[in-house]
Amino acid sequence: MIDSLGAGALLFAANLDITQSRINQLNSEITSGLRVSKAGDDPSAVQPILAIQSEIARVTQVQSNLNSVSAETASADSALQSATNMLDSALSVAAQNSSSPASATSMAAGAQQVQQILQQMVNIANTAVNGRYIFGGDATSTAPYAWTAGAATQVSSAPSTRIIEDAAGNQLQPLAAAQDIFGDSFQALGKLASALASGSPDAVQSTIAGLKTAQSTLSGQLVSVGDAQTWLQNASSDAASRLTNLQSSLSALRDTDMPTAITQLTIAQTAEQAAIQAEAQVPRTSLFNYLG
Repeated sequence: MIDSLGAGALLFAANLDITQSRINQLNSEITSGLRVSKAGDDPSAVQPILAIQSEIARVTQVQSNLNSVSAETASADSALQSATNMLDSALSVAAQNSSSPASATSMAAGAQQVQQILQQMVNIANTAVNGRYIFGGDATSTAPYAWTAGAATQVSSAPSTRIIEDAAGNQLQPLAAAQDIFGDSFQALGKLASALASGSPDAVQSTIAGLKTAQSTLSGQLVSVGDAQTWLQNASSDAASRLTNLQSSLSALRDTDMPTAITQLTIAQTAEQAAIQAEAQVPRTSLFNYLG
């Protein structure tokens, strides 16, 4: 066929290849949901996509860290509430036995009760969440206190230098170390236990000021933990909002605009079919038409 070798046929074939390539690309975008699945799809979008994905990974990790610390501060709040109640009970015992006459029986019963409070306070100081001693400071794998031979013994004096960051880079030191929280309480309770064991109301009376100081310390720590919980809640909400915005930005760059892609696919398929039909109707002239 003479015409089949002409420029028109070659142009038709080239245009058809372009249209079919576009159809294949649109089908791939619709099937995968991704407008950019490889660098060649849109080279100019690659760097922004990578930057957004990196930021999503960072903020996701921040959110995970915030959730972990939030669980710890919730447990810390409950633990400190219990510790405050323990000190209230100890103060009650001290008040009952701080003036004459205080019976030996009352003193002995009070001493036993304070020993129980001390043991419970050790358990509170050793509160753990997900295998971490939340009041252990930087030594979260070591219980800060132990109950041995009827007394509270400090095992670890590691400071608390842990810092948590929000998505904006703001920082918080969420929890103090055990000795800063419970040190006054153990000292005051130990003195009360000794005073009760001595049977001296005056000695018991002398411990009340220390117990109140311990109460004040715990109250201050409760306020600090409450402030930390508020900060963590706000930080978590901010991280969630940032992730939503980042995902939207990533989607705008990378994901397929389905209505547009489907419309373009329909147009391309229609154009392909029309071109094929038109080409089929073009008259063909063979060499025999020119021979007598």
